[in-house]
Amino acid sequence: LLVTILRGHPLGVVMLLKAGNDQIRFKPRPVEGTSVPPDVPIDALLLDGQQRLTSLTQALTGDGVVDTMDARGKRMQRRYYVDMELALLGEERMEEAVRSLPRDGIERANFGKDVVLDVSTPEKEREHRLFPLRLLYDQKATLWLIELEDKDLVSRFMADVLLPANSYNIPAIERDNQTSKAAVATVFEKVNVGGL
Repeated sequence: LLVTILRGHPLGVVMLLKAGNDQIRFKPRPVEGTSVPPDVPIDALLLDGQQRLTSLTQALTGDGVVDTMDARGKRMQRRYYVDMELALLGEERMEEAVRSLPRDGIERANFGKDVVLDVSTPEKEREHRLFPLRLLYDQKATLWLIELEDKDLVSRFMADVLLPANSYNIPAIERDNQTSKAAVATVFEKVNVGGL
């Protein structure tokens, strides 16, 4: 998902249902990793795209920790970074530029005995030129970048990576609050079963 956004490629459409339909009663809950005060009125319900938006919300906000699983299904927590220099080599290197690291920012080898990479502090992130994706849409990104000594790298990274990512839009289909329960069920079934 992160590589898709950084390349500017389409992510896929999410589907929303405008709230306020008397015929359809869903028990709403916020996207995982967010909190909504109880008195905030609900404008729309997310029908399709929950996994994508949950993953993006976790990776791109707050502490950037994403609850995920490895190839064997073992639960783990990861943070995501962009190797600034690799990202500037072109879109074809973006997959390699996006790095997944343990929650604490320390990559270990030899059954945890040897530290291979340590980006556990902002200073260490900058030292390794690994931009934390939790700052991609955060004003604190500028503060993080100002501390880098290589101003040419900062300037190119802002122009070629950050600015395009900040104009990225996820398309959404929004059904109005007059949509029938049968239509919602049909659309939901088609999207989730057939992938259409």
